[in-house]
Amino acid sequence: MRFRWRTSSAVGRQELDDYVRSVRIDVWDWDEDIENEYLVARLGVDHILWGDAVADRVSLFAVCDNDSQGLHELHVILTEGTNTIREDLRVELPVDAVVFVHNAVFHPAAHPYRVAVLDAVFTLFGNDSLAVMWQNVGDVPEAEQVRLGLARVAGTGLVFRHNAYTTPYSVEYPRGMDIHVPATPEIHRWVKRAWRRLVGRGFEEE
Repeated sequence: MRFRWRTSSAVGRQELDDYVRSVRIDVWDWDEDIENEYLVARLGVDHILWGDAVADRVSLFAVCDNDSQGLHELHVILTEGTNTIREDLRVELPVDAVVFVHNAVFHPAAHPYRVAVLDAVFTLFGNDSLAVMWQNVGDVPEAEQVRLGLARVAGTGLVFRHNAYTTPYSVEYPRGMDIHVPATPEIHRWVKRAWRRLVGRGFEEE
């Protein structure tokens, strides 16, 4: 199983948009004959250059509010409208980036490997980062969120973790899990249809 992702990024950081990278991650695997690859899952992620915004003295409220309602809500929950993560969340390690998983589609054949996929996505941009998602994204059961080390922000539907901390999954699989979902054209089409229903057409589709 491998990731392929598409995004765009400004060379410099001149505008508020330059602090958020929209990333679509496609999860591919081989068929039973190891001849063709097909989609088995797809995720929508915002990679927020949190540390750069703080260092540049740019308002994270402005960055997130400029991007989307989802990022606006995330920022308010994490910081109460400031440039600093709330003390009661006990995030004591540096946060260079925030990885916000806002959409996810997993074919049922890939459900046993949701934890492995999400863990790899969370750490895609390094361990000095905060992984954040809504509890209902991807229909990930609470038991799997616990394996990922995700904690819920009280009174909200937001879960998070600092990627430098050890989790039950990382203890069990310190180098990640060896995964193979025998992919098929039918699974590929299912993922694309499910994604289209979730986010609609446009840039996200192709």
